[in-house]
Amino acid sequence: MKLYIVTGATRGLGKALVEALARDPANEIITLSRAADASMGQIRNYQIELARLAEIAAVFGRAMDNCALPHYDKIVLYNNAGVLEPVGPLTMCDDAQIETALQVNLAAPIILMRHFIARTRAMCDARLIVNISSGAGRRPVAAWTMYCATKAGLDMATRVAGLEAERFEPGLSVCSVAPGVVDTSMQERVRAVAADVFPDVVRFRKMKEEGKLRTPEEASAILLEFEAAGAFQNGGIHDVREMSHAAPAAPVAADRM
Repeated sequence: MKLYIVTGATRGLGKALVEALARDPANEIITLSRAADASMGQIRNYQIELARLAEIAAVFGRAMDNCALPHYDKIVLYNNAGVLEPVGPLTMCDDAQIETALQVNLAAPIILMRHFIARTRAMCDARLIVNISSGAGRRPVAAWTMYCATKAGLDMATRVAGLEAERFEPGLSVCSVAPGVVDTSMQERVRAVAADVFPDVVRFRKMKEEGKLRTPEEASAILLEFEAAGAFQNGGIHDVREMSHAAPAAPVAADRM
């Protein structure tokens, strides 16, 4: 049996990942989201507000205490949850939104990585952390100071964790993956921003009009295909647009959103 842990699972890419994983009855799935605690078949959700960093350890610990098995064939963490806001020139950004972006996009994934590594060490010989990043962490986008900065930080944290895995954690791989531009509620908010606040908004609106956005289902299928094929390398900073389907690929430094 495989165990999957997915954050931000109530909508968008996270929801699509969980729905795809649930098609295999051999998968046990833990979701961490703002939704109320619930259990439905092989899926168990634990309510969490990732901006409240002090609560993460207790919620994650409770989730792991309730795992069905003491040992798994594979355990995977998808650090998917994230926020886009604040959007606009830095002088227009709200201090509270800046703090939330740092907590949800950067601090929370790092804390979850720490507890995942420690807690699963005796539970599985094959462990994988997939941090959902963005091309925005690899090239600057005007009006996205916090989104770009936190995704860039997550990429670097991934690289460091990969180095540490080689030295201290046999069987652990850590990678960062930019899934491309996915048609989620986040993209809807992007397209709704005024051009005088977000200069690139015209480009994103055009991508939608021209049908160039992946659906969450398409993006999740690609991620799971790459995972199953072993295409994610330890320490890899990947972009799915630069990878061949179902073939192992070297890490790439993508330079676009």
